[in-house]
Amino acid sequence: MGLSLFKNSFSGLKVLNFSLETYPAGERKLLLHQPHSLGGFQKIVLNYKSDQDLWDLALLVDALHRAGCGNIQLEIPYLPYAREDRVMQEGASLSLGIVCAFINALKFSKVFCYDLHSPVSAALLDNVVDRDWAYLAGQLAHLENGSLLVSPDAGANKKVFAFAQQQGFPTVIRADKTRDVVTGNITGTKVFCDEHLGDLDVLIMDDICDGGRTFIELAKELRKVTDGRISLYVTHGIFSKGVDVFKGLIDNIYVSNLMGQPHELLTLLHPISE
Repeated sequence: MGLSLFKNSFSGLKVLNFSLETYPAGERKLLLHQPHSLGGFQKIVLNYKSDQDLWDLALLVDALHRAGCGNIQLEIPYLPYAREDRVMQEGASLSLGIVCAFINALKFSKVFCYDLHSPVSAALLDNVVDRDWAYLAGQLAHLENGSLLVSPDAGANKKVFAFAQQQGFPTVIRADKTRDVVTGNITGTKVFCDEHLGDLDVLIMDDICDGGRTFIELAKELRKVTDGRISLYVTHGIFSKGVDVFKGLIDNIYVSNLMGQPHELLTLLHPISE
């Protein structure tokens, strides 16, 4: 279960308790503990693991409303289905639209997300606050001082170039990829760099790492133009294929929202649900 419930108090956020059980036929039951003592503003943090969490979220919101809580905020660091922000083939669903409509129906006063994958998510979500990766700037600038930034594809260009300008990174190297929209397979990767960089270090920045194929293929191309370290920053680290797949290609991995298993290659930067 990826749900946590908090209440404002004079000493900071107080964790509130509830329980969930599953009936034999598969239905879920949620029970608030001491609902009469809840009172005031409530904040729900949803660290999404599966679609079951979305249904449990709806049960929790309904129970809170029935307990008299009217001003509820949601913090959902990783917005599920954010990558499915368009219909790529005939007969497919617009999954992001469904998820955003579901969240909107729960009537949150604020919905805090982190590094949304595209502007489509922000357009579809009511009362959304998108916390970008800028708050990590000091950490990354310190850890990767002197590195050249790499934007892995066209979708990341705006964020990476803005980050470089804000933090004084000297150069951004653009890259791009081609993908089969039906299978999702990457069919080609190109790095736009006309000269060898010697031993200069590079830092790839992006929002999500799932299986990692984008960064594996990109690192292979970067190895042709630099003898320095190759590092990767992602806001949301799913790592569905593990991180051993990066060995020999990527030297350091920084992640804010670690959704997969920890590993010695990973450095966790300020967990974003704090």
